[in-house]
Amino acid sequence: MQALVTLPDADAGVRTVPIPAPGPGQVRVRVKAIALNPVDALYVAKPASAPGRVVGSDFAGIVDAVGEASDERPLWKVGDRVAGFLHGACQENTLPGAFAEYAVADADLIYGVPPNVTLEGAATLPLCINTASNGLFRVLGLPTPWSAAHAPSETITSSKRLAILIYSGATSVGAFAIQLARLSPSNPLIVTTASPSNAEYLKSLGADHVLDYHNPTWTQQARELASEAGAEFQWGLDCISEGDTVGIVSQVFDGAGKIATVRGPTQWAHDGIKEGVHAQYMAVWTLLGKEFWYNGGNHFPAEPTHRALAVAVYKYLTSGSESDSPDSSPLATGALKPNKIRLMPGGLADVPSAFALLGAGRVTEREKLEDMRPLRAEKMVYRLEQD
Repeated sequence: MQALVTLPDADAGVRTVPIPAPGPGQVRVRVKAIALNPVDALYVAKPASAPGRVVGSDFAGIVDAVGEASDERPLWKVGDRVAGFLHGACQENTLPGAFAEYAVADADLIYGVPPNVTLEGAATLPLCINTASNGLFRVLGLPTPWSAAHAPSETITSSKRLAILIYSGATSVGAFAIQLARLSPSNPLIVTTASPSNAEYLKSLGADHVLDYHNPTWTQQARELASEAGAEFQWGLDCISEGDTVGIVSQVFDGAGKIATVRGPTQWAHDGIKEGVHAQYMAVWTLLGKEFWYNGGNHFPAEPTHRALAVAVYKYLTSGSESDSPDSSPLATGALKPNKIRLMPGGLADVPSAFALLGAGRVTEREKLEDMRPLRAEKMVYRLEQD
C-alpha cells in the first residue's frame, strides 16, 4: 500500500509499505479521508523516531477486515463507516500512523460515522475531541455527557455556578471543548477567547461569551462576566499552552482552580501562574492504552483508566448516552458538530506541503494560493481516492 512515511532530513514522502493485518480485537480500515494536526507536522520537522515510520493521527474510512473478536458480538462488520486516531511517527516504538491507504485500530477505539456526516468531517474529530475530553473530564473533573463513571474522584466544589475558560476556542480542540462543556450536566458558564471574526461561530457551538484575546483587559472582562452570572472560574483549558498563556489564563481565577494544558510543562512559563491555581499537562496518547516514550527519556506508562475514557468517548460518538442506537449519536442528532474543514487538493503526496500551515515552516510564499491561505477556525482534510 501507499503510505506517507518519515524520511531523513526532517521530511516525509510516499513509499510502498506492507498492508497491515488486524489482530484480535482490531479492525482494518480502508482510509478515505485524513485530517491534519499540528503534531503531525511537528514529528516530521522534529523526528522522535527513526525514518520510515508512517505519519499521521486522524483518519476515517470503511472497515475492510475484522480481526478475531473478544466476544460473540463483534463491534464492527466489513463495510461500516468509522473514524479514529493513531500515534503516527510520534514516539520511539513501531506503532503505525494513519496517513496510508489502510490503517489498523483497536475495535473499541474508533467510532461509527452516521449517514449525515461525511467521512471528511468525521476525520476532524478523533484526536482533538479525545484531547478535549481528556482535559475536561479526566483532568478538570467536569461530569461527562454520558456517564459519571468516568469522572475522576478529585473535583473542585463550589456553592456558586462554575465557569470554565477555554483559551483559544477557535482551535480544533477548543471547538470540541466548547461543545462538550455545553453537553456536560454541570451546565458551566463557558467563556472562550478568539478573534472577533470567530465569535458568532463559537457562540453557535455553545460558548456564552467570546472575548477578543488581543484586548489586554480580557481577563478582567472574563471575571466581570462570571460575577454578573453568579459564577466563579475553577476550570481552565489552555488550547495553546505556550510561553505565558497558562499564566494569563490563571488570572481569571479568584482562588483555587485547575488548568489543563495541551503541551508539556517545558513549553510554558511557570512563574506567572496565580497562587492556588494548578496546571496539568494531559497527553492524549495515553488514551490509546499503550506505553510510549518521547525523545529517549520521557516515559508514559500504559494507563488502563485513560483508555477507558477513550472507549467511552467513542461509544458516545457512536450511539449517545442512553441508547445503543446510532440514531442517538450526538453527531446524528446535531448536538455535536465536526470542525469546519478545508478540503485540500491532491492526496498523500501533497500532505507535506500543507505542514507549513501547521507550524513546520514558512507560509508567506504560499499565501497567494487559496488552499494555502492562513487557517481560520478550520481543519485541513485530504481525500484518499482508491479504486
